[in-house]
Parts: sequence; C-alpha cells; structure tokens
Amino acid sequence: VLKLPAQDLLHWEVFRAHKAVGDRLFNLAGFSPDPQTPKEVGIRRFKEKWGGRVVEVPRFHKTTLSPPVRLVRGISRAIRRLST
Repeated sequence: VLKLPAQDLLHWEVFRAHKAVGDRLFNLAGFSPDPQTPKEVGIRRFKEKWGGRVVEVPRFHKTTLSPPVRLVRGISRAIRRLST
C-alpha cells in the first residue's frame, strides 16, 4: 500500500486536468531561494518533487492608498483650492 498523502493525489489530478487542456505551465507560486525555516524547506521540497522549476513570469504591481490616506489627501487638495 502506498502512503500517498491525499493532497498529493489532488495535485496530481489537477496537473493532469491542466495538461489535458494544453497547459504547459502550472504556477505553484513562489518559494524562498534560500530557505531559513523548516516550513520554507518543506515548500521548496514539495515543489521540486513535482518537477518544479523557476520560470520568469511578468508581473504588474500597483500600489494603492488606504481609504484614510485618500481622504486626508482629498481634504488637503480641497483646502488648497479654497485658499487660492
């Protein structure tokens, strides 16, 4: 009897389904290149056991202001407009 964790079976089936529709990559998200904790080591080991490799993925990052900061800036702009 194989001692296969249930989550491994689930991942395997997801990989198979993606491959069946023609996907060539499956993003398991990032990992620490220099693992410092047992958890980070485990995450890296898990991804490597599935044949994981580093792939450059373009990304977009947008910084948004919190509602209180937007409110303060809006009030500041309004005061400046009224005082000119």
